[in-house]
Amino acid sequence: FGGIESLTGGSDEDEFRFADGASIDGTIESASGVVIFGSSIESSTPDSEVSTSEMETADEQTLSSPVTSSSIISVPSSDDHSPRGPPQDGAALLEQVAEFASQPALRALRLVDPDLSVLAGQVFFLDHDGASGVTYDGPVRVSGIEVPLFQAPAPLTGEERSIIASVLTDLDQRFADLAVTFTDARPDSGTDYSTVYLGGDGAPFSPYGLFLGLAQKVDVGNHDRNDIAFVFSDKLFASGMTAESYESALTAVIEHEARHLLGYGHVTGGTTGTVAVSVDEPHTDPQTGLVSDPQQADGALSGKIVYLSPGHGAFFRTLDGGKPPQPLAHPFWDTDREYVTDLQEDLGTQSQMSMLADYLFNAGATVVPLRPIGHQTNEIVLDNPHDAVHTNNPVLNANGSVRFNSDAGSAGAVTGTWRDSASAVFFGDAGETPFQFAFTDAAETATFRFTPRIPEAGFYPIYAWTKAGADRAPDQTYRIYHTNGVTEVKVDHRRVGGGFVYLGTYYFDAGKSEQHGSVVISNKSQRLFSDSLTIPNHEFHDLEEVTYSFIPSFAMQTPTGPLAAGNYRVILEDEDHFRLALNLSDAQNRRAIQLQPPTSGSAQNALSRGTHTVHFDPGQALRTVVVADAIRFGNGMGDIARGGHTSGQTREDEEALYWISAQAGQGTPDSVFSRGADDNTRNVGAPSRWAAHVNRRLTSGNVPETDRVFVAIHSNSGVGRGTSALVNPTFPTANQSALGDLLAREVFGDLTAIGSPPLEFPWVQKSFTTTTTRSGEINRNTNDNEFDMTLVELGFHDHEKDARDLRDPKVRDDIARALYQGISKYFLRFGPNARLVDSQITLPINFLNNGDLVVYENGGGQDIQGLRSGTAYGVFKVDNNNIVLTDTRGTPVVFTGVGDGHAHKLVRVSDSYTVTFDPFELAQLLPDKVSNVSAVTNSDRSVTIHWDGPR
Repeated sequence: FGGIESLTGGSDEDEFRFADGASIDGTIESASGVVIFGSSIESSTPDSEVSTSEMETADEQTLSSPVTSSSIISVPSSDDHSPRGPPQDGAALLEQVAEFASQPALRALRLVDPDLSVLAGQVFFLDHDGASGVTYDGPVRVSGIEVPLFQAPAPLTGEERSIIASVLTDLDQRFADLAVTFTDARPDSGTDYSTVYLGGDGAPFSPYGLFLGLAQKVDVGNHDRNDIAFVFSDKLFASGMTAESYESALTAVIEHEARHLLGYGHVTGGTTGTVAVSVDEPHTDPQTGLVSDPQQADGALSGKIVYLSPGHGAFFRTLDGGKPPQPLAHPFWDTDREYVTDLQEDLGTQSQMSMLADYLFNAGATVVPLRPIGHQTNEIVLDNPHDAVHTNNPVLNANGSVRFNSDAGSAGAVTGTWRDSASAVFFGDAGETPFQFAFTDAAETATFRFTPRIPEAGFYPIYAWTKAGADRAPDQTYRIYHTNGVTEVKVDHRRVGGGFVYLGTYYFDAGKSEQHGSVVISNKSQRLFSDSLTIPNHEFHDLEEVTYSFIPSFAMQTPTGPLAAGNYRVILEDEDHFRLALNLSDAQNRRAIQLQPPTSGSAQNALSRGTHTVHFDPGQALRTVVVADAIRFGNGMGDIARGGHTSGQTREDEEALYWISAQAGQGTPDSVFSRGADDNTRNVGAPSRWAAHVNRRLTSGNVPETDRVFVAIHSNSGVGRGTSALVNPTFPTANQSALGDLLAREVFGDLTAIGSPPLEFPWVQKSFTTTTTRSGEINRNTNDNEFDMTLVELGFHDHEKDARDLRDPKVRDDIARALYQGISKYFLRFGPNARLVDSQITLPINFLNNGDLVVYENGGGQDIQGLRSGTAYGVFKVDNNNIVLTDTRGTPVVFTGVGDGHAHKLVRVSDSYTVTFDPFELAQLLPDKVSNVSAVTNSDRSVTIHWDGPR
């Protein structure tokens, strides 16, 4: 998942996972939270241990061969640069390079139990003939694995028999002093033997990471002589390899996995059970980085857009504080709020927003921040199709723009077909190719890769800039390759674009690496056709950037081929996203456009305006597209100059106005977001105006769309305590009061339920919503009433008790979780197709003496938020594999409501205990999205569930 740094810079590290999956108590997890043993990359180690060089791609990961078989294996380091002698000729040089590139990079091993006698007689069966229905029952259970027949890659095809023979000979030699043998003939029935499956690319294990090989376990003491391992031969070939070097790579990885099955563990990590090392994407620093999921969660907020606006920040002060304000003789960079009670609102709002963004993102939301997320002063912005737009410490031109820096990375490594756009709206400099696009397909046939040169290892928030449009894929896939694996994030650019959209925060090592430090855009989509026919319009020189859409006058079915002949009306969609009828005519001056299906692959239709004609293939024009424009890594330092110099602050500490200005693309005038006499005044409405700009309505009318929402984050001052939300008295959005009330009540309810202690002071409440004219940021005229907005005042930063609570990062996390829950409740109440969970909910294992509970309504599933008082629900028990088993007792439970909705009970009819819980929180307790769940048995035998939110 995209992790966020803690407010204290590490004091809350118990809530995080490190790059190699290790938590602070030593347990190790893979991307899915489970332990995997196998082959991964490690930095060089002393000669007494296995050590290899770092390789950048999975295809290049091969292994140096051990030369001894002692309890600690010793091999020469592949980082060894001792003289090899000059090559005799060019061919010899190529052979030497291929030999060096063929050396895999696997971690050092040691034998945990030094008793070599327990290894004697072990037989390994090398199964290279393919296998069906194999079950891997290790840290994860994967059933029905189809292992393909081992095939040597071209140009070695046909040499399989000799390669296998050489592998077996080498393995027998390497294990000879252990009395361990290898064979490719299946041993007789009744003989104990371990199996190493050779073949394939590890696709069945792709949800858990990318591997060269996997062992079932580190079998300390070699107690299980029938365990299994996999070696994925398709990943071990590199260009230029000979049969000998390929055989050496295979042998090395087979040896590595076989030694795991004999009880060899990694030198740098644990060796058994939950203390074994992870084999996620290779990394060089095992102490940093977050274990990442293979894709953004499909959670409660999937399909929802949240615009986040943390208030205030550093700005260039040009007016004094008088009424009316007067120009300053000497303008200067300043903060908007004073530093009081060891807090500064300008900074606290950004930190709070970052924590909230993490919750929202992990619940599936598309997050658009109006100030940068997290804390990363380095930045690399890659603009298609050029090299980096700018990096940290940029060199400014005379006009304040930033020069290109070609060493900062590259964009444009493509597969498949990408076409240049002629759009007038794009990220970059005037005169550039605006962006590339590719038509979608059911299978991936085109990719576009952005690869930065990371200047310094660390966490980097990632953002994408893509122009929104009617013909965009609703599920444009961004594949982020980072230190800990690969994570896919999907964004619906029919609904949002033209500014930076957050893709998560990930750990990257320094340097340039496609496999561990890049973003790929894929054209794979589940929706291949748009609702309307869009035609490139750059031939219409007398018009601004528009899109001509043809919508049939009859109901259109999803087309599977060329558009049928018929009359179509013409729609204009302008850059403000209003759909208007346009009086265009075809060449015969008819109001209706007559389309004819192509009679051949090259047949086209034509649309004319004056002397300009656009030709198009309607079958192709109906296809949805994915767009590659710009990707940002990190936030950087403020680079907008005022008064001849910049602020000297990080971007995240500046006002939203400057972050917005830095991302405004071509075709986007400042007037879209910047209105007022000075920067501080302009900043008031800039966030909501920019949110409206990047937001794209799917419906017409002056009514907010409720699948998206805007939340501004501030803290209060003056007389009072507690959390409240502001309501604009004159121009509120339709559900502004309800949205604010939900968020304020959720924060108050959660913090009062937590109590003091652990809060330093009890949380109190003055009011939940406040009507005030000081709410220009949430005036519906600033966002064209496109979505609901509210402004949350977290607490009073000038009140000592509120301030001391707000200085606690754990309280900040509690507030972030409460805001996330309140936002979810808003969508549940007002949003279309709102849902919290699937129809059944699995609770953590063993939180009750009699097992876990899975609750669903008798007669069919229903979201837990819809539980009704007095209704009987079924109870189920869950085993350690998360398999739902029918409760043989068949005892129903009854739901009863308690209090104001923050405490409810499930009462087992025939027993004397109850379970007390918040039904909304219970709704989110999915097995793959929960961490640190605990329970307390109360004196009345009730059980109270505690949890720290979704992972």
